[in-house]
Amino acid sequence: MEGTTMHNSRDKEISINEMLQSFLTDEALNDVTLRGTDGVEVPANRFLLSARSQVFRGMLLGKFQEALSSVVEVGFKGGTLRAVVEYILTDSAQMLNCKKRKSQEGRSFDYPLIQSFVSLLEAAAYFQLPGLVKRIRKKLELIWWSSPCSSFAILQACKMAEPKVPATLVEEAWRNIRRPFSTNSITQEHVDCLSVDILKEILTDEAMEKTEYQLFQILNLWAQGKESERLMTAKGLSQHICFGRIKPELLATTVAASGLVTPEQLLEAYKYQAFAAKEISSDVFSHKRNNPWMTHIQTDKIPTEIKVTGAGSRAVNGVYVRDGLFRGHCKYTKNGQFGGQPCVFWLRRCGAMWEIMIPDEDVDVPGAALGAKKFYFVVGGEQDESPPPIEWHCYEFGRGPVPKVKYRFASSGSGNNSDDSA
Repeated sequence: MEGTTMHNSRDKEISINEMLQSFLTDEALNDVTLRGTDGVEVPANRFLLSARSQVFRGMLLGKFQEALSSVVEVGFKGGTLRAVVEYILTDSAQMLNCKKRKSQEGRSFDYPLIQSFVSLLEAAAYFQLPGLVKRIRKKLELIWWSSPCSSFAILQACKMAEPKVPATLVEEAWRNIRRPFSTNSITQEHVDCLSVDILKEILTDEAMEKTEYQLFQILNLWAQGKESERLMTAKGLSQHICFGRIKPELLATTVAASGLVTPEQLLEAYKYQAFAAKEISSDVFSHKRNNPWMTHIQTDKIPTEIKVTGAGSRAVNGVYVRDGLFRGHCKYTKNGQFGGQPCVFWLRRCGAMWEIMIPDEDVDVPGAALGAKKFYFVVGGEQDESPPPIEWHCYEFGRGPVPKVKYRFASSGSGNNSDDSA
């Protein structure tokens, strides 16, 4: 009726964010359907997609046949396409907020989620969405640094997506596999996804910072998969392991019981150890194929102290003093208390990651870190003997806010110390 004011069903005008959100739920606002390789269809608005992605602009508004069609076939699964559309409209996506499920052993691991992240990364790179690429890479970094065993799944997913994922991501996945970490925490689920080709690459990699027994553990876990032919395949792959560099007591028990080695292989290993008894030291069995740890450090170019402040787990705050080496790199320590008990906090580097933690009593024994209490970690500083000052993350025992660090260097002339916050 003339003169009557028409009201929306809402009491107030919707915001821009609410408007964009409505394109995800109200199909009447959309004019194109993206169909994934699995047949799942995702409604979208071609103009909004084109406004943020030049690839979508060329596809949906250009001279391609897709510009004339209401249904467009796109080479990604429907779930991935839905996440791309969500990100374009809202700067976020439900997939980015997914949490890892717990494995059967109670550890956080989710290979399907890792596959989804890598697939979304592939799509983000294809549609030229650098912000989304950065978000997903950060997600993957947090996964492999909080759970190093997940590196196997990330490597496999990246290799399957080559060459559509950034080559730097594949290289980083390989570096994480090579870095030393306890194989005692690896489960069959962690390595089950590995293809034969990738597993062979791991076993034959001369840059691997793992002992021969640790490589055998990986192979043995993989062999326990559901496929009936795995055991036979694993027997063939066992030729790439130097069993002569595995302790005799392990050869006679765990290795022999695995069913992966023949009596002839065991005999050759024992012969190797017998003939080389004079040359083999007792610690040769713990040698890694590649041991890059430094033996000499220019101590005048690294901090004498590191001050940790602002951590939500207050016990870690304080001044850490340079205190010798851990695996060839400087470590810093401070005395304190945790849980009402006196302890020594470490600030140490492992590969490209720095950690604030309370170590096990015997930190040099492989696997001993399983009982360590880890509070915070930061990725970076791989070439340095001091950690990055910011962008730390919480471990199991850490509470927000995360810490910041400042460095104190010894003055070259007077011997006085000077604060130098990076």
